[in-house]
Amino acid sequence: MINKVRPAAVCLGFALIAACNLRQLTTASPNDSYAGKRLGIEKVGIVWSPARVTWDATLIQARDFVAQRREDSGISELIIGPSTSEFRLSTRGHGRAFLEEDVGIDKTVAVIRREGLPKSAIARVFKIGSRAVFSYREASPGRREQSAVREQLLSGSSDPTRFDLKGRRYRLLYLADQDGRGDRYQTLGVYVRAYDEPTCADCELLRQQIAMYTTTRNVEVRIASEPWFDGPFFPVVFRFDPDSPSFGNIHSGFDMSVTHYYRGVREVECELAGQNPRCTPWNLGNRH
Repeated sequence: MINKVRPAAVCLGFALIAACNLRQLTTASPNDSYAGKRLGIEKVGIVWSPARVTWDATLIQARDFVAQRREDSGISELIIGPSTSEFRLSTRGHGRAFLEEDVGIDKTVAVIRREGLPKSAIARVFKIGSRAVFSYREASPGRREQSAVREQLLSGSSDPTRFDLKGRRYRLLYLADQDGRGDRYQTLGVYVRAYDEPTCADCELLRQQIAMYTTTRNVEVRIASEPWFDGPFFPVVFRFDPDSPSFGNIHSGFDMSVTHYYRGVREVECELAGQNPRCTPWNLGNRH
């Protein structure tokens, strides 16, 4: 699990300490902030009061975060948001240990119905090697809608989350150690959105590329034609994809169809089984 840290300790890791003082990090529960590295992936989260989670303030913090890691060739992520629940719903899946009964899009829908959609402003920096992109979503106007995402490239010549493989476009959405299996098998889950029909060959290529930046050989990649996934590890609603329509527009609010997910979403999952890559496709026309 990611170790929780006091916000002051997070601030001291950034280049401009004056821009990251205790007043900026004041929350009702300071220990909600966290920092840690697992399987070679660094994740830092800072809880700010809602009024401070603005484009300008989070962009300053994002630039400092990237500058401090200019020589770091690995993968780093910074999230800035207003509360524990927003972090959990937007960035860390269901926020609890892995349970077999959690698997399934119907369980994800149950969480949404019970807890609602994340709606506060939130920001993220995602960095791979020398490339880094900043994403910011304004507070959402209603219960079912999501505001637009604004993005800015902070370093490098291209967005590190976007891949073009022979004309087939993909976007890396989310990385997470798989609770319940991560400790024993050191498994990293990788979630990717496909803008075109995904293939097993592309899945394996993406798996190999991400594995270069991790400390584990057990990397599982899931690619889907939707910006959401079933299971307990992916955020209930992924909030940093600017190309995603609102949840309500896709699924008519909370009436998401389990049948639609299992019969309509094109998906590929690949992993390394022993020394050999293994791939499982669903609902693909090309079957390769």
